[in-house]
Amino acid sequence: EQVVVLADDAPADFRTWKDFLAGGEGVGAAEVRARAGELDGSTVSDIIFTSGTTGRPKGAVITHAQTLRGYEIWSDLAGLRQGDRYLIVNPLFHTFGYKAGVIACLMRGATMIPQPVFNVDTVLANIAAERISVLPGPPTLHQSLLD
Repeated sequence: EQVVVLADDAPADFRTWKDFLAGGEGVGAAEVRARAGELDGSTVSDIIFTSGTTGRPKGAVITHAQTLRGYEIWSDLAGLRQGDRYLIVNPLFHTFGYKAGVIACLMRGATMIPQPVFNVDTVLANIAAERISVLPGPPTLHQSLLD
């Protein structure tokens, strides 16, 4: 319905992040509760676009229940616990950063430390300064740190 740009300026048909957030200021607490009450596990939460490895990319419609179930299991397998300090270096436009990062932390009560761009020196500095206890990623990420 809308395109929101995470910047201070946007093309004419788009909205800035600041304008998008301002649109919610006039919505009262009762309206927020009423809107939330209309949602359930079968409500669509997002559309994740595939890479198209077996054909053209397509939008996979994901529900709230699928997300919560999937990332509860992921959190169990990863050993994510309340009190962990999770360095999120995977991009938030990808399910790894967005769901295995942000959503999993919110579900488990882990602290999120986002790092916008992967840089070995910055990751190593964050690990020490932020007392990071969780840093999942692809093998190349960990190999870069070891090197």
